Amino acid sequence: MLRLVRLAAIVFLAVVAADLLFRASLLRLVRPVIVSPADGEVVAAPVRVRWEGPRQMRVTLRHAGRDKWDLGVRESPFLIPAEDLRGRGLYSIEVRSPTFGDWVSAQRSFSTDGSVEAPEGKGERQAGEPRSDDVGSKLAALEESLQEMRDAQEDSHDENTNLYEENAAIREENAILTEELQQVSESEQRALGQLAALQQEYARLVEEHRLMLLELSQLRSRLDTIVPCSVWGYFSYPRPRTIPPTRRVVVVSDAQGEVFRTQNICERVRRRDSTSASVCFCVGSSFGE
Repeated sequence: MLRLVRLAAIVFLAVVAADLLFRASLLRLVRPVIVSPADGEVVAAPVRVRWEGPRQMRVTLRHAGRDKWDLGVRESPFLIPAEDLRGRGLYSIEVRSPTFGDWVSAQRSFSTDGSVEAPEGKGERQAGEPRSDDVGSKLAALEESLQEMRDAQEDSHDENTNLYEENAAIREENAILTEELQQVSESEQRALGQLAALQQEYARLVEEHRLMLLELSQLRSRLDTIVPCSVWGYFSYPRPRTIPPTRRVVVVSDAQGEVFRTQNICERVRRRDSTSASVCFCVGSSFGE
């Protein structure tokens, strides 16, 4: 445990020493700082830009948060000429690493009052020298910058309002589509239930049809085993008025001796016979068959 504490203390001291030793170089390589112009400063064209960090950076100039220009890869320091500054207003300058992009970047805002200074080297102000710009022009530049910021804010507010309305419309449409999808899902569930019932009914009918075919096959096999009836007859009392009446007999032919081969012939003769005592029935095969 004591060895771990000592190792942690040594590592901590090494980190502190390295930070104190390389703060001025390594930190600025990953976190550049724009030194000039100062943040929010009102300056005159041309604008001198200087930063601490990587020597070469890609510079982007933006006017009033809308117009944007790529000034290319520059070295610190450099001058933004007056032709790149569109009059008075609020500007922002951003420097980014050509290699790492936004991972190594810095940004600074400033305003211009529309005036143009003498070229650097001829008319550069000395420390403590009063500015030639009057306070009124600076205030006008600030007011114009504020107005541009208000306009940009209003545009952003209008855009946010439109986006909010579009979002509300999309949510309403999404709710309608969700409800329609729910209805379609319910209809599909009902259709599936009806289909299942129809399939069950179809299976029942198929089974019933199979049983009926089986029963019909059995009936046909039984009918095939039955010998066709070729002799029909009926009961008759030749002298029914006698006491006691005569014994009944089976009549299988007519008066000419023709055997009843079908039930229709037997019935036709029976209806004309007053001594008949029953309907026609099958007697059996004919004599000699």
